[in-house]
Amino acid sequence: MFVIKKCYSCGIEFFRPRSTGSKIKYCSQYCRNANGTIVNKRDRAEVFERARKREYSRWFGKRRHAKMIMGDKIDSLTVFELFDWQCIICDKEIHQDMSENHPHGPSLEHVIPLSRGGTHTWFNVGPAHVQCNRDKRDTIDEQLIDKVYNIWSNEV
Repeated sequence: MFVIKKCYSCGIEFFRPRSTGSKIKYCSQYCRNANGTIVNKRDRAEVFERARKREYSRWFGKRRHAKMIMGDKIDSLTVFELFDWQCIICDKEIHQDMSENHPHGPSLEHVIPLSRGGTHTWFNVGPAHVQCNRDKRDTIDEQLIDKVYNIWSNEV
């Protein structure tokens, strides 16, 4: 079970195991050492960008990591709220209180998978159940692409 925490130094949100409690305040050793030495916004932005790249590399392979870094900074909670917590694959409700390890828990779906040339951008993501996302794998569904595009085009 993981919890999302916010780094006291750079402000990035990061995952930590729930078992560590509230003791961890920084996303990395770099931020722990740099705390108090950041004097201007440029330095803070630089620390934030380094931490973001490092956080992605912990959870993903090299190729996927490169595509995630080149993409947009996507807030998954914003995506879930935009789609009213509805799975884009099965059109059923996603329960907010379930963990990301539960089959009916929330996950961020890449409509065109990164492995098939998709990008990590706002127009290529949508909410899905973990199980629906697993079942879809790396297939490309034209109806799903149209559905997500229509939702995003109505919002923009």
